[in-house]
Amino acid sequence: MEKHRFASPYAATLELFSLAVDHVYIGDPALDPLHFPFWQNLAFDNTVSLEAELADFVPTPIKKHLIQGDQNRMDDARDLIRLEKSRICFNTLLLAVRQTTSRPVGTITIDNQKYGRYSGEICITKVSLEANEKINCIGQIKPSYLDCLPYISAGQKIKLRFN
Repeated sequence: MEKHRFASPYAATLELFSLAVDHVYIGDPALDPLHFPFWQNLAFDNTVSLEAELADFVPTPIKKHLIQGDQNRMDDARDLIRLEKSRICFNTLLLAVRQTTSRPVGTITIDNQKYGRYSGEICITKVSLEANEKINCIGQIKPSYLDCLPYISAGQKIKLRFN
């Protein structure tokens, strides 16, 4: 489609799938082989793989969880991708308040101990949001994948990749 001429190939593919297109063929010889996991995971199990960077202070169990994957909750939020199993896995960590800054699009967050029963919930922002003392900013989706976020629907599987 002409409107995809300057879009990232990842977001263009997700948009086509959201329009019930069955097959997408990629003919761009400039695609970096380092990005092949995006295509493989999407093709084999409908998982969206996003490249991201995490803060140094993020505990290993959280990093492993993000690499193994989770899914957007079925009760899809307008402004956030809320990872379904994260609160169950991490609500007992008693996460200290740390790096509670503003949250631009693509910020990876985790609710800290001030959020009570929501503590441990990991989210990715779909829109820019203000700072909140109950929410720690722990990472950022890489710019080339930001335009994929609007196409991650309820129940969509997600994996993050870190360099």
